[in-house]
Amino acid sequence: MANLRILTRNIADTAVITASPAMSTTLPVTNLGKPTERGRTARTTSLASQDVKLAWASNQKANMVAITRHNLTTAATLRTLGYSDAAWTSGILDTTALTAFSTSGLNTDIDVYTERDFQHLKSSVQYFAEVTNLQSLIARIADAANPDAYMEANRLMVGKYFEVTYNPPFGSVELQQVDASVMGRADDGTQVVDKRAKWRRFTVRLDFVHDDDLDDLLALERYLGTDKETWISLYPGAGGAKELYNQMACRIVDSPSMNPNQVGVHANSITFEEV
Repeated sequence: MANLRILTRNIADTAVITASPAMSTTLPVTNLGKPTERGRTARTTSLASQDVKLAWASNQKANMVAITRHNLTTAATLRTLGYSDAAWTSGILDTTALTAFSTSGLNTDIDVYTERDFQHLKSSVQYFAEVTNLQSLIARIADAANPDAYMEANRLMVGKYFEVTYNPPFGSVELQQVDASVMGRADDGTQVVDKRAKWRRFTVRLDFVHDDDLDDLLALERYLGTDKETWISLYPGAGGAKELYNQMACRIVDSPSMNPNQVGVHANSITFEEV
């Protein structure tokens, strides 16, 4: 199984994004390239196979694509196609059409993936061998039997991930499922809940940051700051519930220190919160 991965730079944000066929005029494809607002999606106008098309003016590096907070079913597929020119003609990447979303390992009595409360967990990601001369890309989504009669997603992330040499040691990752709902009591004592949003928080303690990783991690923390969105996966490629619950689009909300731990090794603690 691969080590922890963090997207370094979301190059979808610098691409020209178009769609074929055209998506909803009120929920256009360009919403996929904007900072996350949970209520703002890109939505298809039918269940025809949908191409989300990206183009750049210069060569880009990428080894992953992620689509977040979507309404895809377990029958949906995602295919990533990459090209060395800006016109989607000279192919250099084809993942083939792969299952976009799986409920494998979930407790399906509780984890009803069509419920609104589950949607923040519904992300699809593909990892592939790095391409360094990417100038255009197609994310092709198909879900012909979707009961909503449309497909939609909240955010598109494309780029090159950073993978740590040494994973966090046992017991050094905290997953907190946060619920902003407010609980109180009515005058007669009835418990009342003002239902609000849910999200996840990962606190990751990296006790063994190899010297080879140090410059990359420092650059990553500086670039992302607390303003830019990224992608993190604690168990990339693990599949099932383990991967699903431990991956997310997020921001760094705290990175208190970086200090030498022993010769050739540094320690760092980073907290990520789901967007």
